[in-house]
Amino acid sequence: MTHKVNDREYESVRHLPVEGRYEHLIKRAADWSELWSLQSAEGWVVGADESGREFIPVWPHPRYAEASATGAWKGATPAPIEIHEWLETWTPELVTSARLIGVFPVDDGPSAVIDPQAFAADLEGELSLVE
Repeated sequence: MTHKVNDREYESVRHLPVEGRYEHLIKRAADWSELWSLQSAEGWVVGADESGREFIPVWPHPRYAEASATGAWKGATPAPIEIHEWLETWTPELVTSARLIGVFPVDDGPSAVIDPQAFAADLEGELSLVE
């Protein structure tokens, strides 16, 4: 079951610096055993950074993902990804396809991309604390 995010928490987390949003994402994904991304009729959405490197965007909660369903992602809807499925299936596929992770992108602030193996290591480290 997805945790409720009230308006105050939503706004404060959304406006954290990149590093703070990353830490929040890792902690919440481990706590709630899921990540969220966006799906459209064509499948999972994909973004690209300034260098043209493709990334899969992920968020800790559907409310943040839904807020990012604008522009090229307009009409996409939030969808959960179970944390162990992410680690066992998504991570190897992202490595093979040379795609990165878009860390908690927000429309009005900087976002970061990270290597899927580094992201997985951080998730596993946090999971070891909660499981």
